[in-house]
Amino acid sequence: MKELKIRFESFEMKPSGFVRVSNILRHMQQVARDDLFEHGISYQDLRDRNMAFVVSRMSLRFLRPVPGEKPLRLYTAPGEVRGAAFPRYFTLSDERGSLMVATSQWALLDFEKRCLLRPNALPSPIPAEEDPTEGFSCERLARPKDAFPTVCDERRVYLSLLDQNEHLNNCHYADLALDLFPDNTCEVREMHINFRKEVRLGELILLEGFEEGESRLVCGTVGEGEEVSFLCKIDYFEDEHV
Repeated sequence: MKELKIRFESFEMKPSGFVRVSNILRHMQQVARDDLFEHGISYQDLRDRNMAFVVSRMSLRFLRPVPGEKPLRLYTAPGEVRGAAFPRYFTLSDERGSLMVATSQWALLDFEKRCLLRPNALPSPIPAEEDPTEGFSCERLARPKDAFPTVCDERRVYLSLLDQNEHLNNCHYADLALDLFPDNTCEVREMHINFRKEVRLGELILLEGFEEGESRLVCGTVGEGEEVSFLCKIDYFEDEHV
């Protein structure tokens, strides 16, 4: 298990004083990359072999809203490979105990062809470790059938939003979803994101927001055929001020 001691700064926080989910995802992305490096696999090594890891699902559960400007500990551990899926687990804690558990699924791609590669294509295996999340799993999402969105928007993908894989970085999807419901001032309790189709420079994402009981579901589509790019389900803490 790889540990990263972190401190969220003021520019990573929301008006509420708690940390934005997208900034938590950025640190999770980095600690996962650091863990791969310790297993002898760097991003540049993969690119030299025309490979890259991409995330296909991500689920986060918060036990408390994450505070800024205090020392925290972020852990990650790789799970046992299942088919073409590489599970990865995360925990975030402070001196009081656990703040968040998260689980994710990653896939290995041929960088040029953008197609899946088998796990044995890696230059070296990634040893599996125990799941520290106590079985918290990624949720499979679907667009509501015969439902009309309560809110719609659109976003263009600009150069500043791209990562080294030359597509919209996964951290931005949390912001896209949360921005669609700006009137909800409660803190996120759970967030599940399914990444279906990568979004590239210049593409327009059409966003639809649905209300499902206490949950909010965001569907993003791209292209003339309105192919689903991502789905994001959000549940909030009941109290406005936690």
